[in-house]
Amino acid sequence: MTIPPQLNFSTRWSADRLRKEKTQNMQSSQRDQYQHFVPQFLLRNFAHPYRPKGGGKRGKTKDENGLHYGESVVRSLDLAADPSAICEKAVKRILGQMNMYEDATMSSPQEKRVEEMLGRLENQVSVVFRKIVKAHEKWAGGNAMEEGTPAEVCLARSERDLIRKFLFILKYRSSGFHRRFYHDTAEDYDSNDKELLREYMAEKGYQRPMDVWYDNIKAIIDLEMDPGCEWIRELPKRMYPDDAMWFYTHTELYYMTICTPAEPDGEFVLTDASYGVFEGPSTFARDMRTGRVEPTAHTPFHMFAPVSPKLMIVLRSFVFPDPLEDADEQVKILRSIRRMFAVDMVYGGEVKGLLSDLPVAKARNSYTRVVGGRLQRIGDYDGARKTEHKFYFPIFQIGSEHVNTINGVLLDNCGTCTSIVFGNTAVFAKTLEWFLTCPTRFGKVMSGVEGDGRSEALNKMEAISRHLGSTKATVQGHLDPPDMHGYDEYMHAHTELHRDWKRFVAGGTRDPEPRPRASRGRAEPKSQHWDMYTSLGGSAKTFLEDQDQTGRMWLLRVKIDSWSHGVDESIRQRNRHLLNEAYRRLPPRRYLLFVKLCRGVIVYGLSIPDRDPDRVLSGPEDAIGRAHHLVKPGKLNRLFYNASIVDIQSKLHSWPDIWQPFTMDPTGLGRVQIIKFSIHELGYIRDCGIQEIEEVARQAQLEILRTRQHETNEYRLPGSWPTMASFLDEGERVELLTRRAVRTMFKLVLKEKVERVVLDGLEKSLFDFAYPTPPQNWHL
Repeated sequence: MTIPPQLNFSTRWSADRLRKEKTQNMQSSQRDQYQHFVPQFLLRNFAHPYRPKGGGKRGKTKDENGLHYGESVVRSLDLAADPSAICEKAVKRILGQMNMYEDATMSSPQEKRVEEMLGRLENQVSVVFRKIVKAHEKWAGGNAMEEGTPAEVCLARSERDLIRKFLFILKYRSSGFHRRFYHDTAEDYDSNDKELLREYMAEKGYQRPMDVWYDNIKAIIDLEMDPGCEWIRELPKRMYPDDAMWFYTHTELYYMTICTPAEPDGEFVLTDASYGVFEGPSTFARDMRTGRVEPTAHTPFHMFAPVSPKLMIVLRSFVFPDPLEDADEQVKILRSIRRMFAVDMVYGGEVKGLLSDLPVAKARNSYTRVVGGRLQRIGDYDGARKTEHKFYFPIFQIGSEHVNTINGVLLDNCGTCTSIVFGNTAVFAKTLEWFLTCPTRFGKVMSGVEGDGRSEALNKMEAISRHLGSTKATVQGHLDPPDMHGYDEYMHAHTELHRDWKRFVAGGTRDPEPRPRASRGRAEPKSQHWDMYTSLGGSAKTFLEDQDQTGRMWLLRVKIDSWSHGVDESIRQRNRHLLNEAYRRLPPRRYLLFVKLCRGVIVYGLSIPDRDPDRVLSGPEDAIGRAHHLVKPGKLNRLFYNASIVDIQSKLHSWPDIWQPFTMDPTGLGRVQIIKFSIHELGYIRDCGIQEIEEVARQAQLEILRTRQHETNEYRLPGSWPTMASFLDEGERVELLTRRAVRTMFKLVLKEKVERVVLDGLEKSLFDFAYPTPPQNWHL
């Protein structure tokens, strides 16, 4: 089971200690800088002018609360106070931290430059957010709410991409990530990806994890998200690759929607953690060695970005149906397969999530239109992303149930938060009461993860709810996670998978010399696998998703075997066959990755630490991939399968030379079974998909039948054991003779079609693996 990127970065801390530290930071010297992890331009959307209870007037003097009359303040539930309280806080002193990007031990101004870059980014993106707020205000100020006509915001591609980048930065610059990276040495770094990060630091020469964080932020801010998506391939070269992969999934595997409460008194809340929270299934297990409850997997369905009490950006996963896109049956099937791999197979069944029925849809765009319920390209649009494209985002009205659910997800993740910001106190009281008393499927289930602070935060929210007038009982649940033996081995295997796929990607970097790995001190072999992957239509944009899906494909294959344990073997084999047939309909670039993963798992075992990665990835399917232009559409995956399955089986079972003279013993009979497998499982060479070879095969087959070469009477030599032919039926004998005849003509018919070195490799792959062929001196 693969741990999604976010779980690689979990750390343990004491919620009370963190709140105390933040409170102390707020009392630091005035020369210290208060740095927001929620920008002030967003906080102002929740703000109002401060008015002291006893009245007052404008002036420079602060009142007993430390606030100026008319100062921009927000209402908040202060979770850092003991006891917690509802209060008003200045926008400039909430949801931030003193000197978050500055290390007092360093004289270099490097850290302050991070804040300067963030400031410039905020200035750029605030203009786009203001456009969204203005569109909503204009709509809400008219009669559109009664008419049911949604507001709409038109954004250029560059504006949309800027928002996507900014939302990831909001997650990545948060206090949680500050805790993740705020260490003096690599040895102090203790998140789940510690091995990978330490290797990266050694390779790049970083001294502190904080330096990695700074440079990652800089790399993302400086990133030009070009329409051609070359940035997807370049970004892992400029920052920590695992976090670059996470940036890709965050920006490319979700679509952006904008929501507003349908009811006039509906409002969204804002917390420290809002921009890092997700809705979706999670699993945990108790490590039997340590007794600790550890996360094992989670799948974000939705992620959130509060804009104002009346506006929420929701990022929605592509696994959910889209009626317009799914009108194309192929798109619908592919989406179903993705969901099965990404969700259902991971959690042992269908998982809908809390917001699966959220009434939102993808934004319309300037290059397609809807005709008869289907998307149709406009004019001569060729399918390429272009800078001039525009997107039209409706502001969807959502009911109180969905508003409460989104707020509930945010409140359920307040374990390490200092504040919950809201607009109207009466509305917040209702929201808080709903959350505390709603069924546990909406949250408040204590997982037992050490130091997550959720129980303490829940108790504080309950006390405030009582203060605001609620008398209803809080509903709370407890998770009983399953026991897990070998959690360390599980995490090690996960780390090794990350290393394997990063080696695969590195094949496309074209470094002049292989570089030594810091942790093992040996050179990485150069690889041509990336070039082959891209020649099949793959790119940096498709690779991350393809590699993730291939792992899920393998897991489904394993689960089907596990679920059918005890069932008749013929039925289990039929299930495997049907699954393989379904897989062979996938894009060849993905299927190629899948057969390589199968070899790595079945033959070598991906958890073996000192294996040769090039040996794991290489196989006879490579030669077929280099000559893929010769193969008919729809037939390439079959050749990949044939070549790889014979290679895997021969390595796994140490197949003998099947063309040796027949002997009437277990070895001889075993060779017969292998030959039969090579015909009935792999098929006939007349259907191989290479037009020229198919024509030669049909002609050769007709000649064999005409001359009756397959009808030999020498099944039993006088005074000897039966011959091989005694165990082969007529069709099997014809196929073996056909393959032998085709091989003699192979290079002659294809010599003008492909280079000699490619032709030599293709011949070996076809006739030694995909369609095992007897030599010319072999007799039935």
